[in-house]
Amino acid sequence: FDPSTESSGANADSDGITYYNGFFWIVDYIDDEVYKYYTNGTYASFSFDTAGAGSDTPEGIVVYNDLFYITDDTDDEVYKFNSDGTSNSSSFDIGTSGNANGYGITHYNDFFYITDTVDELVYIYDSNGVYTNTNFSTGGTIGNTFPRGITYYNDYFWIVDYSKNEVFQYYSNGSYAQFSFDTDKIGSADPRGITTYNDYLYVVDTINDEVYQYGYNLKFQVHSCDDSNCDTETFVGPDNTSNTYFINSSIEILNTTLTPNNPYFQYKAYLSTDNSSFTPYLQSINIYYT
Repeated sequence: FDPSTESSGANADSDGITYYNGFFWIVDYIDDEVYKYYTNGTYASFSFDTAGAGSDTPEGIVVYNDLFYITDDTDDEVYKFNSDGTSNSSSFDIGTSGNANGYGITHYNDFFYITDTVDELVYIYDSNGVYTNTNFSTGGTIGNTFPRGITYYNDYFWIVDYSKNEVFQYYSNGSYAQFSFDTDKIGSADPRGITTYNDYLYVVDTINDEVYQYGYNLKFQVHSCDDSNCDTETFVGPDNTSNTYFINSSIEILNTTLTPNNPYFQYKAYLSTDNSSFTPYLQSINIYYT
């Protein structure tokens, strides 16, 4: 969907995006404004200003404990706003930690993760905004040399590289998950912010003024069974619940928590499509044991 068209020409320089309380919230770094949209992309006729609180170059956005956290690339600050868009009158500094080019922001397990496009790093801060003296690299041999938007979904970080038009996947410990996907194939040549909603990833493109949706057409769950009927065990994903799925095409390592030592093992493949003219297919699967 086109956020600028929906909001009558406003939000023509969209960047960060997050999902909160049934709506998408998209930052415009020129207007110094955050615009609100329904999940179908329709403008919800509401926005709030960031410049009044001091953020005149807003970039990334995330919600944590019902507060908006917005990065500012010029000030090297993260500004807080209440859920109604009013200023929380507080912020925390990220420049002193070395993150002088902070853009994307997300949270996981009560920590904030903020990208730096020059250092090719993701800096980690506690819930009070205090730097933890830890970070992880996105660049090097991985190739994500301009990390911009970041979100956490299904036990992985997803980080946009706006120079390569690529979204890279990382494990929660920051190591590369050996998977990425190209945004340019469907027209997104300047991807910036990224968020997740309803098992889809949504990526903002600044040049096209568009929000693109990406989904998983093939995902898996597994279980082991104490008898051949396998009728009492639950299929699970990587967090050992039925709510998550294995979605990475590379190797996944199972353990006795996910699949206890039983004589029988099953996997379940879920295939879906957004276009009835096309269907995904499962070509092969390999299972190894040690």
